[in-house]
Amino acid sequence: SGMVGSSMTMVVLWESLCDSVWAYAVKGKGVIAEPGLPIRMADDLATVGFGSSQVVLKTDTEPAIVEVRRAVGKARGVDVPTTYDDSRVGDSNSNAKVERSVREVKGLVRTLRSALAADMKAPVTIKSPVIPWIIRHAAYVITRCKVLDDGRTALQKIKGRKTVVPMVSFGEAVMF
Repeated sequence: SGMVGSSMTMVVLWESLCDSVWAYAVKGKGVIAEPGLPIRMADDLATVGFGSSQVVLKTDTEPAIVEVRRAVGKARGVDVPTTYDDSRVGDSNSNAKVERSVREVKGLVRTLRSALAADMKAPVTIKSPVIPWIIRHAAYVITRCKVLDDGRTALQKIKGRKTVVPMVSFGEAVMF
C-alpha cells in the first residue's frame, strides 16, 4: 500500500445527540496549522442543529486540540453558549465512542482509497489532493449509512426522516 511510512493528520468530531461523525484533513495540529478548521467545525455543529444551542466541547488535554476547541467556541460566537470539558484517561463511555469513530473513519478512508485506486487503475497516494475529500466523505458515509442501535442513522436523526437519494461510488463520474 502507498501509505507505508506516510500519514495524514485528521481531526474527527463525534457529536453525541445524533451520533454523527465529521472528519477533517489538516496540515498539522493546532489553529496555526489550520486556521479555517474552527469555522468549519462550528458550521458542521450548526448543520446538526447546534447553531444557537449550548454545546459542551470535550477533548483530551493536548494543548493543540484545546486551542482548537477554544477557537471553535469563539467561531460559534459570543451569543452562543459554549462550555469546555477535558476528557480524562479512562472516561470509558465517551472516549470509547470517539475512539471507535476515529477507527471507523480510518478504516473507511483506507477502503475508499483502495476502491478509487482500483477504479482508476492507478495508485492513490496519501499525498494526493483527493485524500482530504476522501476523509470528509468517509465521515459522511458513516453518518448517512451506519444504522445505530435505535434502527436509524445519524442523518435520519439530524433530518428527522430517511434519506432516499441514491449514492454512487466515490470518484465515479455522473452524467446527467
